[in-house]
Amino acid sequence: MAESATPDRGRIPTGVRTDNKPQLTLNPSTASTASPRPPRPAAPIWENFPVALTTLPRWVAWLYLYDVDRWTKVPFQPGGRKASVTDPATWASFEHVQCAYYSPCDMGKIPFDGVGFVLGPPFCGFDFDKCRNPATGEIDPLIASYVARLDSYTEVSPSGTGLRVIVEATLPPRDRRLGGIEMYDARRFVSLTGHLLLDTSS
Repeated sequence: MAESATPDRGRIPTGVRTDNKPQLTLNPSTASTASPRPPRPAAPIWENFPVALTTLPRWVAWLYLYDVDRWTKVPFQPGGRKASVTDPATWASFEHVQCAYYSPCDMGKIPFDGVGFVLGPPFCGFDFDKCRNPATGEIDPLIASYVARLDSYTEVSPSGTGLRVIVEATLPPRDRRLGGIEMYDARRFVSLTGHLLLDTSS
């Protein structure tokens, strides 16, 4: 399955400020030697994010942190404090997280691993896990059919093995998780990359 054509989308400024560097006080390198830290994903493609999202102050940075037995994506404010998906006061503008992404942390000099968008009306997110071959770009045919039906902004996940779809919709109150498929419309942030899935046709 190819990833070739460029979809019609709004564009955003790509300039990045270098002032106001955050100071992170957590050390993200503490973890079991049996579970090495995931590699930092490729840098976001900033100009690919939809204007409908970048104009909203619902952005966070995120960092891989080890929790009990696995690495998780933890949201942070640009200044280095943890963010909460239930507290809008801890969210930031797109420009601020863009700046924070390029600013190093003070312990271990590990920068933020990525950026994310906090879901909420009218936006919900679909998370399709382990459905893409990162070497070939091939998508599971069933997931490809779901993505085609959703017909909305779709990108490759930070790991390269999944897909994220952002849509304007209202979800049912139940049955929001099935196997490797999850969907949310509140109290969650979705890590975004800007690496578009451009074509799911065979």
